[in-house]
Formats: sequence, C-alpha cells, structure tokens
Amino acid sequence: MPGGAGAIQNSLEIQELLARYQHKILLCINGHTHVDSLLQVAGVTYLHINSASYKWVGGATRMAYYKDPLFTTITIDPEKSLVTVESKSSTWKAAPLADSGYFDRDDAPPESIVVPAIRRRQINTRTQEVQTEPLTINSKESPATTPLKVMTWNIWGQLNQDPKYTINSRTARDRTIEIIRHSGADVVAMIETYGSAADIAKALGFHYYTPSAAANLCIFSRYPLTDVEPLKGLSSFSFIAATVNLPDGKKVRVYDIWLTSGGRHIVAIKDKQLSDADYCAGDDLRFNQLQKFLAHDDIRKHTANSDQVPVIVAGDFNCVSHLDHTVVTRQSKLNQSRVLPIKVSKAMHKEGFSDTFRQSNPDILDSTLGHTWTTVGTGYQYVSGKGFVPVKEHPQPEYRDPYARIDYIYAISSRLYAINSRVISHHRSQSERSFPEFPSDHAAVLTEFQIRQK
Repeated sequence: MPGGAGAIQNSLEIQELLARYQHKILLCINGHTHVDSLLQVAGVTYLHINSASYKWVGGATRMAYYKDPLFTTITIDPEKSLVTVESKSSTWKAAPLADSGYFDRDDAPPESIVVPAIRRRQINTRTQEVQTEPLTINSKESPATTPLKVMTWNIWGQLNQDPKYTINSRTARDRTIEIIRHSGADVVAMIETYGSAADIAKALGFHYYTPSAAANLCIFSRYPLTDVEPLKGLSSFSFIAATVNLPDGKKVRVYDIWLTSGGRHIVAIKDKQLSDADYCAGDDLRFNQLQKFLAHDDIRKHTANSDQVPVIVAGDFNCVSHLDHTVVTRQSKLNQSRVLPIKVSKAMHKEGFSDTFRQSNPDILDSTLGHTWTTVGTGYQYVSGKGFVPVKEHPQPEYRDPYARIDYIYAISSRLYAINSRVISHHRSQSERSFPEFPSDHAAVLTEFQIRQK
C-alpha cells in the first residue's frame, strides 16, 4: 500500500507517480493491513479495506478475531462521480482489543481505525469530498434509545463580556447564548464561564451547577442535575461533576474539566525546531493533572458502573490528541505532519473512553480536522489586559487561523453511542469568518448521542 498504515518502503515514490495521473484514478485500494481507513495524498484517495476475520496484533494475543465475517460492496456511479463503499459491522470475538495493551505500543495504529468493521463511505471522485458514516447500532438487536446532545465550550471568560466585542447591539454573551440555543445542546460543559453562569442558564431555561458565581467551570443541563459536586482533593477550578437526570429515568454522569495551559504552550506545535518527542514531553503537567483525576474515587466508581450510568468527560484539555498526529496525517501533510503519541489522550483511551469527535469522523481529511483553537487568526494579536486587538498589517484580514484540536467530549459505556460529532466555529450572522462574530477563541464541540436501554 503506498499510503496509510503499513505503507511500503518506497511509498513516497509511488505516491508521486500516482499523483501525476490523479485525474485518471478513482480509488487506490489495499487490504493487507486489516484496518478501516481512508486518506488522501496529492489528489489521490487511498482506501484500506478491513480483513474478513481478524486483526494481527502479535505477542501473546497474536490474532484478535471478529465475531462475524466482514465484507463490502463498492459501487461506482459515473454520472454522479460517486464511489460508494457499503458498511459491515461486527464485534471482537473475545475481549476488546484495548484490554490486551495493544494500543500501548508505539507502532500500533490508532484505535479509530483498528475496529471490527467497515464503515460506509461516499467518495466524490470529481471534488474528492468524502462522507464517512459512523459505525451504527443494529436496530434489530438494540432496544429503544434516548437522544442526548452534549456540548463543550471554552467561552473566553471575561473577554467574552468585553463591550468592545458587541456587534449590532448584540454582546458576545448574547451571541454565546444564541449559538448554544441554535445547536440544540441538552448539556453544556463550559469552561471560562467567569460570572456568566446565572445569565446563560436563565436565558436558556437550563439547570446549572458551578462552584461559585465567578468560577471557571459550569455544567448546564436541560434536565435536572443531582450529585453536583467538586471532587474532594482536586481543584474545582479544573474538575467538577454532576449527574443529568433524563425524563425517561436514564442518568448520565458528566465531568467538566480544564487542564492547565502551563508548561509548553500549544502554539509550539508550529515550531519546526522542536522535535516531536520534546513536544510530547511538554504535556507532562497536563498528564500528571489528568492522572490524579482518573485515579479519583468518584471517577473510578462511576466508570466501573458506566454500563448502568454512562459517563462523559468533556472540556478544554489544552493539548492535541495522538489520534490526530499519526503516520497517516504525516503522509497527508496534515496537522503539522507531526507524529505525536500524546500521553493525555492515550491515558483517556487506556481507561476505555472514546474520543467522540474522532469516533464519528475517523477519516482525517481537511474537512474533518476538527480544530478548535484558535478561531482568531492573523488579523488579531493577543495583548495582555486587552484581549485580541487588530494587527495594522491586516486591516481586512481573514480571521480564521485554526491549527489544533484541544477540546474534547469523551464517553464510556456500552449503552452510549455517538452518532454524530461536529465543531461549531461560526455565529449565524457570519459564515465567512469565525472571530469576532463568533464570540470565543475556542470553537465548541457538539456530540449527538443515543442512549440504549439497560
């Protein structure tokens, strides 16, 4: 395979050859590496078709088998310029592959593509646009489900309330409320709330929990909240929790978290003088902070009971994910072409949590990068005490300059399924740019779940 996981040694040479004839190539297909993956390099789409029966993992496990055989049908529609790959899903025959420690290996492909399934995809061969459907629940085997939309958003704190960001008589806080309402979110894990909680909750008609009126974190909910609490022994500036009580009696445990921006800053990801290893080491502060959270009695108790009460951990992690910086993204020249085994995101996956955005958008393309920071681009610069102010060299700039995905909604439960996840980075009044109409330097993340009966 000249691209993706397990690429041949002269893959760059083959990619350059195929790129010369990209307009004559519909699809480059491979089946050797037993993953479900798609990438695009220099105008050519490369598709990995999964094995019929197993994933080779070596070691004591050797082969991780699928319960049911996998296969697909590919349909080519010349008139619509569409190639359609049909889906087929199974489960692991034995314990989930993550339990074997396979993903702890440095050379392991990411969890988002090592799955017992083939996803349904539609590829427009004229525009190279790809639509990938998330893995679906088998409706014949699953009882009734309950929908739940969860958002996480760092709303930019006190700068969000600054009068200079008022546009057409609508304050930044007004636009924040409008974006949440228009999203249809049922639950919001908010960061940098700083004095906005009561007004936002009142405008939305939501319940809410925050440790204090001026606190960093706040959990908003369309439905009643119980067991609202900071976590004993942990700072409420970084960790709070609440249980959402749905109308049909189902419950969901929600943790709202913020990991420090201290140490190596996220902007260093663009520093070409900084090695991948040194960049990863710069996340040690965040990793240590997260480890204390994951070891806390409350989160351990609820994750152990997640098949009864699903658990969601959402917030601003201030670091990128190992799922977004792989050999595949390097070949595609995406995400700074870095390969980053980030310890923070790997720790979440080791605990069994799914990154719902990447689960719903497994093919990392220009359209699915999911960058949440920053929505403020080259037309503004940050000045301490003043926020983002215009740069004279860019009097009419394009304000968007996103380059990292650092805000996440993680979930764990056999009953909780993410059917869609997207990034929100625009206010309805302005589709051409994000900031300043979009009232924060962070984009919001919205995941739509289905909760199955016990």
